[in-house]
Amino acid sequence: MTIAQPLPAPYRAEKKFAESLFLLSPLIVMLFSIFNIVDTKWILSRLIPVVCLYCMVYYRNSGRKNWDNPTLKPLLVTSFAALIYFTFMHITRGDEFGFSRTLLTCLIYILLVPWNRIGAASLRYLLLGAAIFCGINAGYEYFAMSIQRVGIATNPIPYALFCATLFLISLYYLLSEKSLVTKSVAGVGVMFTLTALVLTDVRGVLLFVPVVALYLIVRMLPASKRYYGLALVIVSALAAVGYMAFQEKIDNRIQVTVNEFKAISEGNKKPPSVFA
Repeated sequence: MTIAQPLPAPYRAEKKFAESLFLLSPLIVMLFSIFNIVDTKWILSRLIPVVCLYCMVYYRNSGRKNWDNPTLKPLLVTSFAALIYFTFMHITRGDEFGFSRTLLTCLIYILLVPWNRIGAASLRYLLLGAAIFCGINAGYEYFAMSIQRVGIATNPIPYALFCATLFLISLYYLLSEKSLVTKSVAGVGVMFTLTALVLTDVRGVLLFVPVVALYLIVRMLPASKRYYGLALVIVSALAAVGYMAFQEKIDNRIQVTVNEFKAISEGNKKPPSVFA
């Protein structure tokens, strides 16, 4: 009887990389295509069940381990609570079930994937790569395709939230990482996602992102007046650069908002489109 020999080290590394790529494939599709390419959701809806089935067969205990993971548990608990709430709204008020169905699918995926087998560096560069790609796609839509409001093909508001999330992730890595290479890539991600965010023209997100960014910087930097002042300067500089780069576009949106509030003060009860 022959005994199976362990794979040589190079082959084990290749197998681990291929498996990590497979396990992350739904996340890759979501980050690089769902918000950037039209009609790609169907790929995700078919890919997630395949990955989850693989995890159920080869990593049966991953669900319990992920639930006990103190890093993942808050996300799982809050997502489950949101799932219960929106499902209840669907049953009692007849609201659309699409969001609940999507949330359930994502919750199962996060719960079943063995995240301990995927290196933190893989996730880090995947997120930063998505941030850079997001900016490239926004620039292509705006400059090459002459689309004045990027993300219109998918939906500008969710696209703006997606850009804002990647911007904050890039900012986090810019502040937290010690590697010069990672800091450089994160810096590019910050600039690209900020550009994409401005090009979405979604005023509600643009108004609140600087506030959240300032809070993140204050929490990440050591507690001192010097660092708090530095945080304020960084956020102000980013806001100023974004304004100067797209001054006409931003001024037009500000004027629209002013006219809407002026109309409200004169008796027009139509709500402003500040979040549109």
